[in-house]
Amino acid sequence: MLRVVLKVFRLMGKVLLADREYIGTRWFDALHRAGIGFVIRLRKGNYQQQIELKGKTVGKLENKAKAQVSKLVWNKLTLQGHGYCYVLKAYRTRSGKLAFLRLITTLTPARAMESYGCRHRIESMFRHLKSNGFDLESLHVKKEYKVNLMMAP
Repeated sequence: MLRVVLKVFRLMGKVLLADREYIGTRWFDALHRAGIGFVIRLRKGNYQQQIELKGKTVGKLENKAKAQVSKLVWNKLTLQGHGYCYVLKAYRTRSGKLAFLRLITTLTPARAMESYGCRHRIESMFRHLKSNGFDLESLHVKKEYKVNLMMAP
C-alpha cells in the first residue's frame, strides 16, 4: 500500500502519526527508506528488550516518569540498524488514575509529543461523534448518499 501511495503523493520529509496497530520493524524500515518520519503509539512491552539494551530498564523509565508526571522521559533504541527514540509520558486520566503514553519515533521527544498531540485531537473528535452526544453509530447510516448528505456543508 505504501508503494502505491508514494506514487501519488510526495511524502518524503512528512511525519506519519499512528496508533498501536501500526508497528513492526518491516513497516518502520519501509517508512525510513521512503524518508517519512513517524510518531507511533506503543503498547506496554513493545520493544522492551531493544529499549533496555541501551542501559535503562523500562521499569526505571516508568519510575522516572511517575516522579515527573507530564514530563517527557526517553531512551534511544536501535531496530534493524535504524535509530529511534522511545518516549514515555506519565499522565493522570480523568478518574485520577496514573497512565502512560508510550511512543516510538524518528523525531526528537519534544517534537514527537507536539506532533502526537494532533492525533489526540482527532481521536477526541471521533469519541464525541461516536458516543459523547452525537452518537452517530446508532443512526446506522450506510447508504453513500445519506453519508454525503450528513457531511454536506
